[in-house]
Order: sequence, then structure tokens, then C-alpha cells
Amino acid sequence: EIGGLVSLDYISLQGNCLYGTIPPELGNLTVLRFLGLAQNALSGFIPDSMFSLELLEYLDLPYQFGNDWICLRSDGGIVDVQYSQGDVLNGVNMGLRGMILGDKVAAMKNLRTLSISYNEFSGSISPQISNLVQLENLYARLNSFELSIPDEITELTNIVNLDLALNSFSGKIPEAVGNLEKLELFSLFGNGNLNGTLPISLYDLTNLTHLYIDGNNFSGNISDKIGQLKRLKHLTVYDNPLTGSLPSKLGFCEELEMLHIENTNLNGTVPDEVCMLTKIDLNSLNDEVEIFKADCAHDNETGVPFITCTCCDTCCDHITHNCFANYNYSDFATNTATRPSQNITTNETGSPIVNPTEDSRVSLFMRKFEDEVLQRDAKFNDLGSEDPRYLALDWILNNDQMNLGLDSMNLNQRYVLALIAFSLDSKAWGAIEEGSVIGNKEVDGKSTWLSSIDECSWYNVSCTGGLVTGIQLGETKTEFDSVSAPLIFLRSANFVLVR
Repeated sequence: EIGGLVSLDYISLQGNCLYGTIPPELGNLTVLRFLGLAQNALSGFIPDSMFSLELLEYLDLPYQFGNDWICLRSDGGIVDVQYSQGDVLNGVNMGLRGMILGDKVAAMKNLRTLSISYNEFSGSISPQISNLVQLENLYARLNSFELSIPDEITELTNIVNLDLALNSFSGKIPEAVGNLEKLELFSLFGNGNLNGTLPISLYDLTNLTHLYIDGNNFSGNISDKIGQLKRLKHLTVYDNPLTGSLPSKLGFCEELEMLHIENTNLNGTVPDEVCMLTKIDLNSLNDEVEIFKADCAHDNETGVPFITCTCCDTCCDHITHNCFANYNYSDFATNTATRPSQNITTNETGSPIVNPTEDSRVSLFMRKFEDEVLQRDAKFNDLGSEDPRYLALDWILNNDQMNLGLDSMNLNQRYVLALIAFSLDSKAWGAIEEGSVIGNKEVDGKSTWLSSIDECSWYNVSCTGGLVTGIQLGETKTEFDSVSAPLIFLRSANFVLVR
């Protein structure tokens, strides 16, 4: 067994078909310094014995779910890494679990890198994390951590990258965050409930290159001291109730490449000092749009922009939150765009734009489907309002009476089936006709697709243990290129018959 290799100091098994739980015997490898298990299909709890690996410097455990490859056992059987223990009967694999950042982590005092993103770790960050004085990188994105970020995290003075995005943290950024003098990446986006004003010491992080705080509830002004962040490349503060105006001192950040300030209460005029940056770096990324976004479109109510910006490449309406790429003031004396639904708005090409009053709910769903379902690097903001991928998102958020949460085990599969429904024309969803009510009808004794019941009860959908194992549709008459790649997510399907 691996526990017998007591002299082993380096294990690198990234990107394999490892499934099941981490064996407690790993705790016997007392001289282990490097443990790399990323991009596998591990599940279950971290064994307590791992916390006794006091010499461990590098622990790499991210991306234990969402991988779509299938492997063969030595006996020829199939291992599907989408599911716990590699078997569909054990349910969808959501990754590793437990309170990995609890008090026990303090024993791993030699850690330099702790990478645990894209798992199901939970609990809070223990104040004992201050014992990890060697820690340089903490990547904990997309888990289920909650409560406040402890003040003791500011004692990690060697940390360079701190990513706590897409969790459920609340409370304020610790006032002494400026103690993290080596910090280059600080990512808190998508937590939703982080609040308060930005601590003044934040602007003392002069090595900072990437600051992402969008999708929270931060208030107050952006200080003139932001000009001290001269190495800053990316700054995203959108979807926060920030007030005041954009400081002219931001013009000192001459390396800035991306600036997103839309869906806030920042107003006034973008200073010339900031606009001059567009001649240097803001427009240097292969002429991409959405480099500099602000609420600079003429809004529907007043006919004037909430913030004046002559150098933004994308302007949003502060009232409707519609956004327009390559906005031209002369073309938009008034903004006549309309909102297609309650929670999602679109730009002039029909691309969906997040409404910040929904506490980033829309943004989180968009990111989840982009990361876990959509293929070919598709992004909702690049899609038209009639694209099936967007229509399925809109249905999930605004019309589906199941009201599934982000942690619902069948959310992704329900979205994929909705996507198929909006992509094809079949009697399976006879309710999808112009002027008719979607869902809650019957075909051949079964509910049509997009009914407000479990999708396993929809017409000609076969399931085992709540997971789709087959789809049979009839009389289709359109192709479905937009859905062909997301079908990969239905790994449990034995057949998809379209005729």
C-alpha cells in the first residue's frame, strides 16, 4: 500500500482517473513535501491523518468534479469520473468535502501552496490559519466556505495569491489587509454578502496586479489612494453599491488592462487621466470589447448617462442594465432597448447582462453553466437573446417553478434538457409555440418538457436514480449545434434518439 512508502517525498498524479476517497495511509508519509492530485474525481472527506504531514509544502487538490473523461477498470468495466466512486449509481461527484481550513490546518505549518478550488469544502476559515506563516498561495474558489474572513488572515505576510471567490463569505474585508505586502492577486468576486467600505489599507498593496471584488455588497467610495496601485492590471468592482466618482488618481495605474465599474452607483465624469490610459493598455488586448465598462449609456428614464465616459468601449444603462459594445453617443439619444425578462437584461445584440439587484444570483448561475456545461469557451454575454443557451438560462432563472439552487444535484442536467427543448421542434414540448404557455401540458400521457415537475417525468426522458439515462424525441425538424457540446454533460445517458 502507498502508506508503506515512508521515504516518499513527492507525489504528482494530476489529471488521471483517480476516484474514491483519499486513503488515510497517506498520513504515514511523514517526509512528503509535494502532493498533487488535481483534476481527478476524488470525493469524500479529507482524512485527519493528512493534517499530520508537517513537512508538506505543496497541496494541490482542485477540480475534482466536472471532468468529462471515461476510463476503464483493469477488468474492462467503465469508470465515469462524473460520479462518486466512478459509478453512476453513487450519485454525481461534487468533489472533496470537509472543513479543510478549520483548526487542524494549523499543523501544516510548512505549506507554501494550498490549492483546493472547485470542490465542496465547507465551514469557515479558522483564525489558526495564521500559523501558516510560509503560505504563498491560497486558491479556494468555488467551494462552500462561509462566515467572515478572519482578521488573522492578514498575518500571512508571505502570501502572493489569495483567491476566495465564489463562496458564501460575509462581513467585511479585514482592516489590516494592507499587511499582505506581497499580495498580487486578491479575488473575492461572487460571494454576494461581503459588505462595508473598502479598507483604506487595501490601497497599500502596491504589488497588487489583479483585484476582483465584483458581485458583492461593498459600499462607499473608491479612495484617491488607488493611484498607489501602480502595478494594477485588472480591476473589477461591478455589481456593488459603490458611490462617488472615479478618482483621477486611477490614471497613475499605467499598467491597467481591464476596468469594469458598471452596475454600481459611481457617477460623474470619468477623468481624462483615466481615459488617457486607453491610449496605452486598455485597448491593447487585440481590440477586444468589454475592456472598460461603465454605466455610460443614455438611460431610459432621464435620457442622459449616469456616468459620462468618452473612452469606455462598453456602456451600460444604469436603469435597465442593458449594455452596448462600441457605444456611440450620437447613435443613442435615448436608449430604446427593452428587458426580455425580470432578472436578465440584454445589450444591443441581445446578450444577457446581469442585474445587480438580484445579489449576483444571475451572475453565479451564468458562471456555473459557463464553467461546467457550455463548451467551446461559450459565454452568455456573447450570445443573442434568441440563442437556445440563453433562453434555457432565462427559463431556469425566471420561469422554472422548481427554483433549483446552485447546489442542486440536478441543476446542470435540467439546464441541458431545457437547452435541448429550446433547440429542437418536437411534439415532446408541444407547448413551445408562439403565443402559448410554456410547460404543464401532456403528450401521450406524460408531461411536456419545461413542465414544473422533475425532469425525469418529462415526455420520453428515461432516468435511473434521478439521473438522465436516455432521451427519445420524435418529428424534429431543426439542427441543434448549440446543444451538441453540452450534451456531453449527460454522461449517464445510454441513448439519445432524435428522429
